[in-house]
Amino acid sequence: MARLNSSEIPSLDEDVISKLHARNIFSVYDFMSQPCEDLMRITGTTFKRIEETREFFLKNFGGEQLNTLKIHDQEFEDVIPIGLNNLDSLLQGGLHCRYIYEICGAPSAGKSQLCHWISARVTQNSSAEVHYIDTSKNFCASRIQMILEAKQSSDEIVGKVMSNIRVYRIISIYDLLGVLHNLADQAKKSKTSVKRIIIIDSLPILFSLIPPYEMNRHLSNVASVCRFIVNTGQAIVVIVNSLRTERDRTIFAASTTTTLDDESSRLTTLVDTRPSLGTYWQLVPNVRLLISRVEDSSRREISLWKSMQLTEIGKKCNVEIVDGGFLQVIGD
Repeated sequence: MARLNSSEIPSLDEDVISKLHARNIFSVYDFMSQPCEDLMRITGTTFKRIEETREFFLKNFGGEQLNTLKIHDQEFEDVIPIGLNNLDSLLQGGLHCRYIYEICGAPSAGKSQLCHWISARVTQNSSAEVHYIDTSKNFCASRIQMILEAKQSSDEIVGKVMSNIRVYRIISIYDLLGVLHNLADQAKKSKTSVKRIIIIDSLPILFSLIPPYEMNRHLSNVASVCRFIVNTGQAIVVIVNSLRTERDRTIFAASTTTTLDDESSRLTTLVDTRPSLGTYWQLVPNVRLLISRVEDSSRREISLWKSMQLTEIGKKCNVEIVDGGFLQVIGD
């Protein structure tokens, strides 16, 4: 909570603030927690002045009062379809504003392909902006063009889509935090209703050279800024994550398991597949999707691995990667 400062709070001068500090009242929260009579006695000011200060704090630091019906209607409006009926059904309409999504999968599972598809389709079918944060040079503008050309999009549509996708090439966690803070400032100052999708492709690579004891600190910073962005404006964050496999009998609740026969010991070992980035990160995304290859083919299975809002955990859909992006598998 904000600290008491005479330069930002006109009704409190330095003398009054010194008296408050002497009684361990340092922040707006501390001030608002005190009974009015105690504040009058501590500061030696009038009841009217204390009430004026309280009203100033409520106006500038208090929460915004919203209409429940308006929030309900807004939740239905703030959904951006991905353009694949079965995947949109899995996500109850598409990507929801104010959500953090995570796409997990093994190498070559199609995570970046899905990010390209999302970038092309949402900017083609709406006025949304995509901010594509590329950590491993996965972004390919020609792939976006192929997706659009497969839909027989005009040059005007192609130009619109390309202009609404902003790409950031970064190489460190500090670059990422810089971009995210800049986007957070834009969200705070923006007065437009344009929806924004921030894609981070991918996050684990930025942590490959960071010591383990510093990971949670940086992950906490990333999570905090992402939450601020989605809660401040009509924004969605999509994060690409990899998988890690452990042979362990302590299983994460949403893990997938198989058994391996160790020929040397003839013992059955439990294989636990989890998202990368450790235990702290597992609870950060609102929705986690797992994309995996179906045998040795162009088909992919996308399953709802974890969600705090969607109820059908484990529900799956099948898609196929083609030159024009993705196709829904018939009969799925």
